[in-house]
Amino acid sequence: SSHKVQREFPAIRKRYWGCRFWGRGYFSTTNGAITEDIVLQYRDRRGEHRLGQQQHGAWT
Repeated sequence: SSHKVQREFPAIRKRYWGCRFWGRGYFSTTNGAITEDIVLQYRDRRGEHRLGQQQHGAWT
């Protein structure tokens, strides 16, 4: 966690005081059975799903 990193490295605490330490992002890993094509298909379908939600007012 951020608290653990800041305790171990005090200079970081001074530099990031009042700011966000972690940025928004994502992590992805596979078990070897998932190919890049499968990941890309998931990403594309996920985008279509999110667009559908937005059009139906789910993001308001």
